[in-house]
Amino acid sequence: MNVNHAFESLVGKNKNLIVGTPITQYIHPDYQDSFYLHFKTLNRLEHSESIELALLNTQNGEVFVKIQCSRDEVIDNDNEASKLIRMSVTDISGLKEKEAALAKSYQLLNDLAVQSKTFAWEVDANGLYTYVSPVITEVLGYHPSELEYKLHFYDLFPLGNKSYLMKDILHNFSNKKPFVNYVNEVVNKFGRNVWVSTNGMPVLNEHGELLGYRGSDTDITRRKLAEDQLALLKYAIDSSSVGVSIS
Repeated sequence: MNVNHAFESLVGKNKNLIVGTPITQYIHPDYQDSFYLHFKTLNRLEHSESIELALLNTQNGEVFVKIQCSRDEVIDNDNEASKLIRMSVTDISGLKEKEAALAKSYQLLNDLAVQSKTFAWEVDANGLYTYVSPVITEVLGYHPSELEYKLHFYDLFPLGNKSYLMKDILHNFSNKKPFVNYVNEVVNKFGRNVWVSTNGMPVLNEHGELLGYRGSDTDITRRKLAEDQLALLKYAIDSSSVGVSIS
């Protein structure tokens, strides 16, 4: 094996110590099998797909890289042809760190969404669900696949309020207005009513035409019930002269 100075930096060794040694000597044990299978594809193809793996580095432990392999043929001074494998090795450690940080942030946001009982959603211009986050299972009992491209947002409204809520929300649709803490009732998978606070923004194309809405619903049932109880208590106190009681 012959290498350039960039590869020296990746494995933390001098070129003189690398030349003539097998590439597998520098591949992390966890990636040996996948590299071997990847390498075998070169027996059938001129170029292989890139592979991501970790190289052993004498100074930093390991370095994540992307390797692209290709077959080549060289002619020596005696006009003899020799086959060789060229490898392009790119350091992607920084990218992997960003991916790990992004995954951690996503997990944190997901945990917060579960704790706050907030699910994200997207609907088209007709109100048909095109995306629902998995947290909806915690909030309404549905699996996302039960709603996506099957139900409209208004299909979850209680029958008694459906006409009013549809008219009110579709009015926002026609005017491309956002929803801010819009309190409404929906029916969960098991037939129970759940109070939610809806926030959503219109999604427009380059011509300003409505493509749909993107937003979230937060379960506020406990808060709503507490507010209703406080309102009832206030009414009872204000009306105490007429003997109103709370049971």
